[in-house]
Amino acid sequence: MHGCDNPPCVNPAHLKIGDLLENNRDMFIKRRHAFGTRNGQSRLDPSKVSEIRKLAKDGTPHGKIAEIFSVSRQTVTKIAGEKSWRSHG
Repeated sequence: MHGCDNPPCVNPAHLKIGDLLENNRDMFIKRRHAFGTRNGQSRLDPSKVSEIRKLAKDGTPHGKIAEIFSVSRQTVTKIAGEKSWRSHG
């Protein structure tokens, strides 16, 4: 794991031992992972997230919303409950 948080650094003194879980946790905490629109496979953007939340608030079933936006029902539920895309919409 990089201790200095400089990705191109190759100084062995700046590395620390960690397993995959620890490395992924470190990456997540430091927001170095691709999330939201930074994720190249994302089907959603902030305007779609806003629309999903509006439809859910208006009572549209999550399964129907999922069909409209070509995502899973679980994704809609997470967005509606602000467990996903928290800072958007």
